[in-house]
Amino acid sequence: MRPRGAHLLLAVALAAALAPARPRAEELPARQHALLLLRVLAYDRNVARRAGPTITVVLLARAGDRGSEERAVALHGALEEASRQVVVAGLPVRAVVLAYRDAADLDAALLAISQVLREDAASTAP
Repeated sequence: MRPRGAHLLLAVALAAALAPARPRAEELPARQHALLLLRVLAYDRNVARRAGPTITVVLLARAGDRGSEERAVALHGALEEASRQVVVAGLPVRAVVLAYRDAADLDAALLAISQVLREDAASTAP
Protein backbone atom coordinates (compact mmCIF):
# COMPACT_ATOMS: atom_id res chain seq x y z
CA MET A 1 0.00 0.00 0.00
CA ARG A 2 1.28 3.43 -0.96
CA PRO A 3 1.92 5.96 1.87
CA ARG A 4 -1.07 8.29 2.06
CA GLY A 5 0.69 11.54 2.72
CA ALA A 6 4.01 11.07 0.94
CA HIS A 7 2.84 11.94 -2.55
CA LEU A 8 0.69 14.78 -1.31
CA LEU A 9 3.59 16.11 0.72
CA LEU A 10 5.90 16.15 -2.28
CA ALA A 11 3.27 17.69 -4.56
CA VAL A 12 2.45 20.40 -2.04
CA ALA A 13 6.11 21.10 -1.36
CA LEU A 14 6.72 21.60 -5.06
CA ALA A 15 3.57 23.67 -5.52
CA ALA A 16 4.41 25.81 -2.53
CA ALA A 17 8.01 26.38 -3.52
CA LEU A 18 8.68 30.02 -3.04
CA ALA A 19 9.62 32.42 -5.81
CA PRO A 20 13.26 33.12 -6.62
CA ALA A 21 15.17 35.46 -4.33
CA ARG A 22 14.57 38.51 -6.52
CA PRO A 23 11.20 40.16 -5.86
CA ARG A 24 8.95 40.53 -8.88
CA ALA A 25 6.38 43.19 -9.51
CA GLU A 26 3.63 40.59 -9.98
CA GLU A 27 4.31 38.78 -6.69
CA LEU A 28 1.13 38.21 -4.69
CA PRO A 29 0.75 39.41 -1.12
CA ALA A 30 1.09 36.52 1.34
CA ARG A 31 -2.65 36.39 2.17
CA GLN A 32 -3.69 36.16 -1.48
CA HIS A 33 -0.94 33.59 -2.12
CA ALA A 34 -2.20 31.49 0.80
CA LEU A 35 -5.83 31.67 -0.34
CA LEU A 36 -4.86 30.78 -3.90
CA LEU A 37 -2.85 27.79 -2.71
CA LEU A 38 -5.77 26.55 -0.61
CA ARG A 39 -8.12 27.00 -3.54
CA VAL A 40 -5.82 24.97 -5.80
CA LEU A 41 -5.63 22.20 -3.18
CA ALA A 42 -9.44 22.13 -3.00
CA TYR A 43 -9.61 21.21 -6.70
CA ASP A 44 -7.82 17.93 -6.01
CA ARG A 45 -10.67 15.46 -5.60
CA ASN A 46 -8.43 12.93 -3.87
CA VAL A 47 -6.71 15.29 -1.44
CA ALA A 48 -8.68 14.06 1.58
CA ARG A 49 -7.90 10.42 0.83
CA ARG A 50 -4.17 11.07 0.43
CA ALA A 51 -3.68 13.66 3.15
CA GLY A 52 -4.70 11.76 6.23
CA PRO A 53 -6.33 13.67 9.10
CA THR A 54 -4.71 17.03 8.26
CA ILE A 55 -3.49 18.63 5.06
CA THR A 56 0.09 19.75 5.63
CA VAL A 57 1.53 22.42 3.34
CA VAL A 58 5.32 22.40 3.32
CA LEU A 59 6.84 25.78 2.50
CA LEU A 60 10.39 25.69 1.22
CA ALA A 61 12.89 28.37 2.17
CA ARG A 62 16.50 28.58 1.06
CA ALA A 63 18.55 28.72 4.27
CA GLY A 64 20.61 31.88 4.40
CA ASP A 65 18.53 33.62 1.72
CA ARG A 66 16.85 36.38 3.70
CA GLY A 67 14.21 37.07 1.05
CA SER A 68 13.25 33.42 0.75
CA GLU A 69 13.09 33.02 4.53
CA GLU A 70 10.97 36.18 4.93
CA ARG A 71 8.51 35.05 2.23
CA ALA A 72 8.24 31.62 3.85
CA VAL A 73 7.50 33.15 7.25
CA ALA A 74 4.94 35.54 5.75
CA LEU A 75 3.22 32.78 3.79
CA HIS A 76 3.28 30.51 6.84
CA GLY A 77 1.53 33.19 8.89
CA ALA A 78 -1.01 33.80 6.15
CA LEU A 79 -1.76 30.08 5.81
CA GLU A 80 -2.11 29.67 9.57
CA GLU A 81 -4.51 32.63 9.66
CA ALA A 82 -6.53 31.37 6.68
CA SER A 83 -6.68 27.86 8.13
CA ARG A 84 -8.62 29.19 11.13
CA GLN A 85 -11.44 30.10 8.74
CA VAL A 86 -11.05 27.67 5.84
CA VAL A 87 -10.88 23.90 5.52
CA VAL A 88 -9.97 21.96 2.40
CA ALA A 89 -12.03 18.87 1.58
CA GLY A 90 -13.36 18.98 5.13
CA LEU A 91 -9.87 18.72 6.63
CA PRO A 92 -7.88 21.21 8.69
CA VAL A 93 -4.80 22.71 7.09
CA ARG A 94 -1.44 23.34 8.73
CA ALA A 95 1.72 24.83 7.33
CA VAL A 96 5.34 24.11 8.14
CA VAL A 97 8.47 25.88 6.92
CA LEU A 98 11.29 23.68 5.72
CA ALA A 99 14.67 25.36 5.27
CA TYR A 100 17.25 23.73 3.01
CA ARG A 101 20.75 24.51 1.76
CA ASP A 102 21.06 22.35 -1.36
CA ALA A 103 19.35 19.51 -3.23
CA ALA A 104 20.75 16.77 -0.98
CA ASP A 105 19.68 18.67 2.13
CA LEU A 106 16.21 19.16 0.64
CA ASP A 107 15.88 15.44 -0.17
CA ALA A 108 16.86 14.47 3.37
CA ALA A 109 14.52 17.03 4.94
CA LEU A 110 11.56 15.95 2.78
CA LEU A 111 12.19 12.31 3.63
CA ALA A 112 12.32 13.09 7.34
CA ILE A 113 9.17 15.20 7.35
CA SER A 114 7.25 12.69 5.22
CA GLN A 115 8.07 9.97 7.75
CA VAL A 116 6.86 12.15 10.61
CA LEU A 117 3.63 12.95 8.75
CA ARG A 118 3.02 9.27 7.99
CA GLU A 119 3.51 8.39 11.66
CA ASP A 120 1.10 11.18 12.66
CA ALA A 121 -1.49 9.90 10.18
CA ALA A 122 -1.06 6.30 11.38
CA SER A 123 -1.41 7.29 15.03
CA THR A 124 -4.68 9.13 14.39
CA ALA A 125 -6.19 6.54 12.05
CA PRO A 126 -9.25 4.71 13.40
